[in-house]
This record gives sequence, C-alpha cells and structure tokens, in this order.
Amino acid sequence: MCNTTGVPTPSVHWIRMIDNYKYQNFTGVSYLRFDLVDEGDEGRYKCIATNSVGSDEKTVDIVVFCEYSFHVYYVSNL
Repeated sequence: MCNTTGVPTPSVHWIRMIDNYKYQNFTGVSYLRFDLVDEGDEGRYKCIATNSVGSDEKTVDIVVFCEYSFHVYYVSNL
C-alpha cells in the first residue's frame, strides 16, 4: 500500500522494476493488486506519487511463498 498526501493531490502508480505492471488507484491510496498470485509475481516494485510540485517514490520487495498440495483419487469400476 502506498499512502500519499499533497496539494495538489498526487497521482499514484506502481511500476515493476522490470516492466510496467497492473495497478489500481484510489484517492490518496494505491494498492498493488495481484489477481492470481504465483512465483512469477515476486520481485521489486516501485510506488511513485507525482503532482505539479514534484514526485516521491517508495520501493518494496514482494516475496511469494507457495505451497502446493495434490490429491489423486482413483475410482475403479471393478
């Protein structure tokens, strides 16, 4: 989450350090959103707040822990 304040109100967006990534903006607060998380989402992201006076940024590292569990059931028609 990226909390921002400023006059004029800053626009906020997220950038993945490799390329542009999806972001969701709210008034003064921006949440980085992952719809289906997997190991490929892990990495460094930057939140950037900008208005006509200037800009500020914050970098965060996202770590993804995945635990997989598979159950195989076999039903015989014998």
